[in-house]
Amino acid sequence: TGCTGKTSSRLPSMSIFTTENTYRLTRLAARRALTYPYDCAYRPMIVTGGGFLQPRVRAWTAEDDTAALLRGRAPTLAVGSNRAARQLARKYADWREPLAIPVWPVWVNGIDVHFAASIGHYGAIPATPVRAPGTICAMMLVWLTPSEFVRMDETEGLGIAYDRFDVPVEADSGVPGDVSSVVLYRHRAGTIATFGHRSIGMAELPVHDRRQARMSQPAMQRFLCRRLAPGIGLNQFIAGNIADPLLRQRRVDRLARHAIAPWQPAETDRQGTVSGKTPPITLQTLLL
Repeated sequence: TGCTGKTSSRLPSMSIFTTENTYRLTRLAARRALTYPYDCAYRPMIVTGGGFLQPRVRAWTAEDDTAALLRGRAPTLAVGSNRAARQLARKYADWREPLAIPVWPVWVNGIDVHFAASIGHYGAIPATPVRAPGTICAMMLVWLTPSEFVRMDETEGLGIAYDRFDVPVEADSGVPGDVSSVVLYRHRAGTIATFGHRSIGMAELPVHDRRQARMSQPAMQRFLCRRLAPGIGLNQFIAGNIADPLLRQRRVDRLARHAIAPWQPAETDRQGTVSGKTPPITLQTLLL
């Protein structure tokens, strides 16, 4: 599929290899890049293990002891692939301790999810939160232990790709636990600027906001392919980003020249909300 064409629903069955700077994709590599941020069931669940292809989950039901489930854990607001059980299962696939990560669906009023001005090592254009008063977006609360947070920090590239913030929120009575703040990972690169220097929302997440321009992951990949590597096919563009770190970094450097500055949660919320200039971020249980 070329940069200007449509992405086929059938993923290529090829291996990544290099021959005279030509790159090709495996089926799994294409899936990880083009289906990011991955399907999310938006239901209460507990992730117990498995891996990316076969995550193990069970329902979080009224019969569970919620206090026991959340004891010793803190909530993080998952805005990108961490919403998906398969991504959590992948990140903790080799976890030696018994795994039981509680996950709860929420509508978040005041935060939107946009494309970071970066390219992940597995080819996807990553997600990052932006402050968006009046926008209501579907996300997942994920409660982690201190040791699980260490792993999450590592997988998020803390201090290199993402920074970590404690953000004050107001949760309704339907959200389990006493949630008054959440851990939030925000990408350092800011967001991709497209039409008229506007940041673009991720179309894959359910959202109530008709004003914001949105793209799907495949559409954004095609946009960047035309912008950064005109004349080559989409599959080759993605495979090059995966197989050649130096090539990927050169493309990211070009994105950085026109990126929109990242949201600064510490400034926006601790000053703006207290002064009454910025509405608080609120969480409400998402019911399907």
